[in-house]
Amino acid sequence: MPVTSWTLTELHEILERGEGVPEAWLVEQAPSGDLRMIWAASQDPRVLLSFAARFAKRPVVVSAACKVAATVVHLTKPDDPRPRRVLTTVERWARGEASDEDVSCVKEIADDLRREARESASSAYAVDAIAHTAGLALEDRRFVGSAASEVAACAAMAVAAAAEEAGTTLDSFVERDEHLAVCARVIRDQLPCPSLDQLLADFTG
Repeated sequence: MPVTSWTLTELHEILERGEGVPEAWLVEQAPSGDLRMIWAASQDPRVLLSFAARFAKRPVVVSAACKVAATVVHLTKPDDPRPRRVLTTVERWARGEASDEDVSCVKEIADDLRREARESASSAYAVDAIAHTAGLALEDRRFVGSAASEVAACAAMAVAAAAEEAGTTLDSFVERDEHLAVCARVIRDQLPCPSLDQLLADFTG
């Protein structure tokens, strides 16, 4: 079976289920435990962030997540500065220019935004993506993978919802997939590919 854009996602699903990776799959898709080919082919930013979050330094993961969330910040209310303030503060935290307390403050703002952003699904999902970046910065290590994944998932849903709201329902999945591919490239530019041994040890440890 050739490597596809969803091969890494398949590996993630196997590991999440707590199953052993079939030897035949490893030989075919990750010879010698090398994941770089399927990492490069992946168009799933949720899995890329989830895997990388387990090993990369937290600020680097948060920075990548912020870049993903920034792709949908335009879907929030243009006259409301709060979503951009949240994202800017979290980005500053990733650069070492803001404290945990600063992020805690904007996380409260993000939670307020989540309660308010219900007039459109695209705005609500975009706010969720931004809010998850603040949560990711402060999250317990055990949950950083899922928190990072949520940023990308919400961003993709925001793009699909915006297409539906614009009356292009048939194109919503196309636009979502195109957006996933863009975000995947952003993540790969910033985050290294983990080794298979690292993933297996982390999921089974």
